[in-house]
Amino acid sequence: MKKDAFYGKWLWILFWLLVPGIIASVMTSDMVLPAYPQLYLPGRILEFVSTAVYGVILFKLGEECTFYRTSGICTLLGVAFSVASELLTSTNAALAGAMFALLFTLPGLIIGLAGEYNEYKGHEMILSGIFRDLSERWGRLWKWYLGSIIAILGGSVLASFSGTLGALIALGGSVAMMVVSIMKWVYLYRTAAFFRDRAR
Repeated sequence: MKKDAFYGKWLWILFWLLVPGIIASVMTSDMVLPAYPQLYLPGRILEFVSTAVYGVILFKLGEECTFYRTSGICTLLGVAFSVASELLTSTNAALAGAMFALLFTLPGLIIGLAGEYNEYKGHEMILSGIFRDLSERWGRLWKWYLGSIIAILGGSVLASFSGTLGALIALGGSVAMMVVSIMKWVYLYRTAAFFRDRAR
């Protein structure tokens, strides 16, 4: 019962932290920035802060599940890489070349993938044996997430050789990523609500 209350409390906070992340994504999107370029900086700050707090909550959840602790560490490292990349790019445009992109983007991507994997695995693990259907859904969602990343990256690379085909694959990956993001929100809500109900 005590563990249920713990998960119910912190997973509920985790769920609501997705909201500022979504708002930040809208503020810095290609659809909004051309009309409101002044939203870029506050949008990025909101993104960094909400992601950092998300990482801290994951680390807190790591008291009961080590997958969450690993995810929290990766999330905080990812924020550090993103902030460093943003600062260096804005202060010295010459650093924004291919070598700079590799030094910051590639490690950030790997850390981000590790963080997502461990978070999904944490959700899957704590639900295993008590809510099997939702636990398995988390496992499948990770595979969809990974597939979306591969499609986006593969499509982007392929676009340099076959523009139309590569662009279509990347677009498909982006759409799939949007669906995964929505499903993550839904599953996180159901996971938090499940533990809150069990704690009563």
